[in-house]
Amino acid sequence: MNIKDAVVTWVVGGDVQVFRRSLNMPLLERWSYYSGYNSDLDALIVLFADFVAITVRDGCSPLVTHKALMNIDEYSDCMAIDV
Repeated sequence: MNIKDAVVTWVVGGDVQVFRRSLNMPLLERWSYYSGYNSDLDALIVLFADFVAITVRDGCSPLVTHKALMNIDEYSDCMAIDV
């Protein structure tokens, strides 16, 4: 899914999920979306900063977070083929 259509939502210390942005999407304890940026690159930079906040500040598993974010095309395009 395109980064501008994505919503990342998570529970502190718990699950991380990615949904397509809609009026009836489920939101967990915290969330972020990326549709308000001038470019996909700007949104991707914020997504990488959110990855750090989700894992370091909020204590979510880096592997769980990474697997959820792999649903976002721009994120998965930046990953090495063996990740």
